[in-house]
Amino acid sequence: MAPASLLAPAPVAALRLAVDAGCRDHAAADALVDRVCGWVRAATLGRVPEPAVASTHLAPGPRPRVVVVATWHATPDLDTTLAAALLTRAGRELAASAVVVQTASIRLTSPGRDPGGAWLALAEHEQRRSGRLVRFAGHDRLAGSLTVRQVESTTAVERVEGLAGCEVSPDSVLHLDGWARPTWTDRGCVLLVQRGARGLVPYEARHQQACCVDH
Repeated sequence: MAPASLLAPAPVAALRLAVDAGCRDHAAADALVDRVCGWVRAATLGRVPEPAVASTHLAPGPRPRVVVVATWHATPDLDTTLAAALLTRAGRELAASAVVVQTASIRLTSPGRDPGGAWLALAEHEQRRSGRLVRFAGHDRLAGSLTVRQVESTTAVERVEGLAGCEVSPDSVLHLDGWARPTWTDRGCVLLVQRGARGLVPYEARHQQACCVDH
């Protein structure tokens, strides 16, 4: 597999990887995040830590789908050779998927499938202008009962906002089950909440009704 482009070497700041596997809903995209993280970990023999952030992005068009993007922080082992090796590994692990890899010095594209949706999602992820976050700083702390102030001060979530007139204050208590999906917006990283049977809960639930899983 030959890379589509190779720019002049430069220090690596981070590794970003996007996969367009034609996922039709968020559940399939979330599962793909786990799969991508797993094979990157295996391919690097654990030398590269878990991604700093992983997100999903809607790709419009005749066949709307959800694309996965993840960023790993730079490490001494994360060089351009490793990035190219990851792309080759992706060709075997994620057949029929469009995979793109970007570091500070290289932009690589897997051959075959149209990579347009993957590059668009990667740009949205990099600019944080849109995207639904699956992995992010503090995602494992969003469990139990926490105030809005605690959520905003200990995780990547910058704002907690209520839907449909649901009022939220810094002392409002959120009931969380360890699973939350904030989104990047023009107001920052936002976690939408709504009124549930026990109080405020995330708008997007871990287990959704069938009518809501594909949008």
